[in-house]
Amino acid sequence: MDTQRYNQRVAEHQTETRVTELKTGLPIEKQCMLVYSQTLFYEVRKEIQKGLLLCFITKQEEVDGVKVYSVTHLDKRSSVVNEYTVKVDAAAGDSTFDAIPEKYIMARWRRDVLPRYVFRVDARYGGMKDEVMGKGVGDTSHDGVNEHVIANLLRVPEEVEGSCSNPQGIRNKDCGTNRRLVEPGEKAANRKKKTTRQCKTCFEFVSDNDSRNCPLKNKDPAP
Repeated sequence: MDTQRYNQRVAEHQTETRVTELKTGLPIEKQCMLVYSQTLFYEVRKEIQKGLLLCFITKQEEVDGVKVYSVTHLDKRSSVVNEYTVKVDAAAGDSTFDAIPEKYIMARWRRDVLPRYVFRVDARYGGMKDEVMGKGVGDTSHDGVNEHVIANLLRVPEEVEGSCSNPQGIRNKDCGTNRRLVEPGEKAANRKKKTTRQCKTCFEFVSDNDSRNCPLKNKDPAP
């Protein structure tokens, strides 16, 4: 049911918002656009085009006060499909029609078959909501909340003094590290404070080289 309502609402929205193109320019086509829903109008417009292009009067005569029309119907290949003979009383006057008579238009295919208020929320979920809620609230008496009954149900004392304080030592995100930034010069000085050791090549107590990378090891010997 919800799917049908959704499809109906989409069809109503497309019919109300989209501008439909008139291909024949006939008054009857304009009437169908204003009366029928968009989906049905496309089918009716197709039949109007067929009647305009493939159906025409081939012969017209009047016999004893009766107008006789010979109508020829063609198919897509312009081949004759049927030939009809239509008789109209000449006393009826002009028998041309620019619109479909109202008695031949079915109400179920009209674009306004459903009123707009049907799609409102209050119409879908109950138009008597305000009245029912108003009576329900008005007839209900509020004597207050019985705190003693609630305390017994929850098994808690009625009056409790709060003695909790904020927790200590908890650090939240992005609150900082409380650490001082150490500069490169200070880092180098700290490295100088490392314990020195004796190099086996130069026999000096140093902290930045040993026998593998001692400057005297790579130094060229005197000639």
